[in-house]
Amino acid sequence: MNAPQPSVPRAFAELIRLPNLFTAIADVAMGFLFVREFAEGDLPLLAILAAGSVFLYAGGTTLNDVFDYRVDLEQRPERPLPSGRIGRGLARWLGLEFLFLGVAAAWLAAYLLGR
Repeated sequence: MNAPQPSVPRAFAELIRLPNLFTAIADVAMGFLFVREFAEGDLPLLAILAAGSVFLYAGGTTLNDVFDYRVDLEQRPERPLPSGRIGRGLARWLGLEFLFLGVAAAWLAAYLLGR
């Protein structure tokens, strides 16, 4: 009897390294609080910056797996792409979309700061 395949949501969580996304939020929050005195009304700006950081991180990890596909076939066949749980084309598209959303969030934050 074959072992059950992990679920599709789990495959995407592995692809974007879901547990690590929280470090991206913490890094942005610490940098924000280090260089700026937190004022009332700053929470939306901080949320936009944190979301942008999460999107950039997720895009980077996703595209890393796209570009490392051949190595992962040999060294990490259990990863979502070499195991076939997620297609390479979908992962490429998703990674680029994440990067686009991260850059858009950064532009929005800069706009809100008047820069």
